[in-house]
Amino acid sequence: MEKTEQFYTIGDLSRRWGVQRQSIARQIQTGEIPAFQIGKLWRISRQTVCEIESGRRQSGERAAA
Repeated sequence: MEKTEQFYTIGDLSRRWGVQRQSIARQIQTGEIPAFQIGKLWRISRQTVCEIESGRRQSGERAAA
């Protein structure tokens, strides 16, 4: 069985982290959040989200600012 990777959109992360979509979009544009674009939608890998959330827990931060 082949493993498929899950991807999040900006809207998904906005709801997950409780921040505005513009905040996440800005972090993608500056390179803080690695992402790629398919058509008009940005995609962020599940692995990237897990790494970001792990770093936040260690530093005590809760959400993207």
